[in-house]
Amino acid sequence: MIQSTGYNRISTYGELLWEHSLWISIATLNFSTALSSVFFGAFALRLLFVKYSDSSTGNVNKRWFGYWGLLIFLIVIVASIFKSSSFLSLLGYIQIKLPLLLVLVAFVFNVQLAPRTSNSWLFYLLPHCWIVTASCIHYFQHWQFYSMMVLESKPIPMFTQIYHIEYGALVALSIVMFFDDYFSKRIFAVDRGLGWLIVALTMLGLHVLALRTGLIMLYVGIVLVAAKYSKRSQLPWLRPAILIPVIIGTFLLLTALLPSVRHRVKNTLEDAAIIVRGGDTNHRSLGQRVEAWRAAFSSINSNPGGVGIEGEFAAMMQGYEDTHSQLSVQHRIGIHNQWLQLGVQGGWLAMVLTLMWLIRGVFKLPSGYWLIMLMVGLAVESFLERQSGILICVLTLLAAAQEPKEIVPIEEKNR
Repeated sequence: MIQSTGYNRISTYGELLWEHSLWISIATLNFSTALSSVFFGAFALRLLFVKYSDSSTGNVNKRWFGYWGLLIFLIVIVASIFKSSSFLSLLGYIQIKLPLLLVLVAFVFNVQLAPRTSNSWLFYLLPHCWIVTASCIHYFQHWQFYSMMVLESKPIPMFTQIYHIEYGALVALSIVMFFDDYFSKRIFAVDRGLGWLIVALTMLGLHVLALRTGLIMLYVGIVLVAAKYSKRSQLPWLRPAILIPVIIGTFLLLTALLPSVRHRVKNTLEDAAIIVRGGDTNHRSLGQRVEAWRAAFSSINSNPGGVGIEGEFAAMMQGYEDTHSQLSVQHRIGIHNQWLQLGVQGGWLAMVLTLMWLIRGVFKLPSGYWLIMLMVGLAVESFLERQSGILICVLTLLAAAQEPKEIVPIEEKNR
């Protein structure tokens, strides 16, 4: 009897881990990339071999989306082979992209994707709230030191292994997911108060840390979700005519109150002014990005078929020379733009096909508006170069392929 009870408990816990493997993978990414990979592997197996009860995408043909995405990867691989990239570099490229490739294969087979459930928000939001809150406490303890730094968000957030730009994007994505889950009534009514408290702390922390890419994606996502649910909800404040002025007013208020946001806005405006005047951009975040984009465009024009994976660095350094960049060698950074990075690696074809792929997905996938949020992030960061960025893309594609209004919340299923 005791052994049977213990076995049942272990079996139940195992089923919970299996069911929430994707969300555990996202949560553990902050602390252990290896553990995150293990749970994502479990999710991939479940995605490809388990039939879900959710039918939210059962009648939507999304095979074209999978084929198109795989074609883009194939173009980069072929360009790399023609440019004599080594087998090990190709293997490493495929390995880091494997989570995204597996999801695209799932699209090809038109499988029913794993939906977010009433408990998913605990996994994708709680760890970020803890990290952001701890980082904010640390920031306020040393705010005078951080205020002297040009890029004050780089040493923070704390207690996470994720690169700060991608961390901000992941936090923004998690917050917008909560809003989507809330308005689609997927979250238990008893949990909504706690959920709003956690979201408020996380949003405030995102502003305190002044994670610029995350803030841009956050506000874009909020407007998109509000636009979606304003027609279905009786809440007048969701209407764009009311919500957009509230968002602008909130941001201006936080800018006035928080020195970190104020410094971030000031630095961005100063960067823009220096770029327009043609001044020295060596110690300017936005200025260095613009110089990198110019070098990337030069490389693509010089190599319209791409330079492959291994040729990217040399092509960028040549691009800096061809554009007569004033950046010193140590400030000649990577591309920081996924469109241009694909263009440098796979040529104009890879870059244009990627843009067309996502734009078509916006209009053809059930919740394609999620891809707009992703496209904004891809314009300022190369998400496909690190594990955390890959998982951001995976989460966004899965969200875009599902239609929340067709998913019955768990609380209703149990009645």
